Amino acid sequence: MEWTVEFLDDRVEAEFAALPVDFQASILRVADLIRKYGLEHVGMPYVRHVQGKIWEMRGRGHDGIARSLYVTAKGRRVIILRSFVKKTQRTPGDEVLIARKGKGGTIMGRNAFDYHNEKMRGNAEYKAAYDALEPEFSIADALIRARVEAGFTQAEVAARLGVTQPAVARMESGRNISLKSVARYAGAIGRPITLEIMPKPL
Repeated sequence: MEWTVEFLDDRVEAEFAALPVDFQASILRVADLIRKYGLEHVGMPYVRHVQGKIWEMRGRGHDGIARSLYVTAKGRRVIILRSFVKKTQRTPGDEVLIARKGKGGTIMGRNAFDYHNEKMRGNAEYKAAYDALEPEFSIADALIRARVEAGFTQAEVAARLGVTQPAVARMESGRNISLKSVARYAGAIGRPITLEIMPKPL
């Protein structure tokens, strides 16, 4: 059973929709990794434990960073409780408090991927922001998929590479990673790599 990502209710969805579209696109790219590979296989820099049962999905945009705080529910479900633009690197305590108040509520919101599909069809600005993240997330997707299929955790890959687990997390972010680093990563999990330059879609 694959994971789902849902809004707690209409109020939480409206709060998410009020974020700048590049923040929305970034967080929903993370949600897609969770759906495909499981929350247990998606770590930093995309998700992080905050406090108690509350975790955060981490998004970026032109004007800074944003977070969606969530909890998990039975049936492999991620429930978004709160979304906001961060002013500092540390997640504000009042945002966590608001999320904690909401986590006991009845889940009445819709699937976040239904929201995404609607935006891709009807909002050109959102679609452009989502598509602009393809280079970064295609690398992240390939590395996480290969690691999951090979049966390794980030920590185990780090041990094989002789680096720290945060260093592997940075590789899996798909940001500013060299082909040499990709080759080292692939070697650590026993997978070959191929390079293919695709024609531009018409």
